[in-house]
Amino acid sequence: MAEVPRMTEMLVGRGAALAGTGALYTAAAFGHLDTLCLLIQHGVELNEVLPSWRNWASMHFAASEGIPEAMKLLEEILRTKTERRLGILSFDPRM
Repeated sequence: MAEVPRMTEMLVGRGAALAGTGALYTAAAFGHLDTLCLLIQHGVELNEVLPSWRNWASMHFAASEGIPEAMKLLEEILRTKTERRLGILSFDPRM
């Protein structure tokens, strides 16, 4: 599984477009937590939806595949980003 983040890291390092690719959803559905973190660090929108897939966000994909670790990670990052935006907590979401 270590190859997945390496490939993703190479692609984003070379400027690959992330928006609308479904990369975050795929990582969530397969439970690739390292890839989820990497994509989020590179600016993938957590709440981006796939119109062609019932308007689901990455959390839906993790839930539909029964990946609680991905669900918890996504929830924690989203909560932390919200708290930082509101000035409630100072936390680095890059973990």
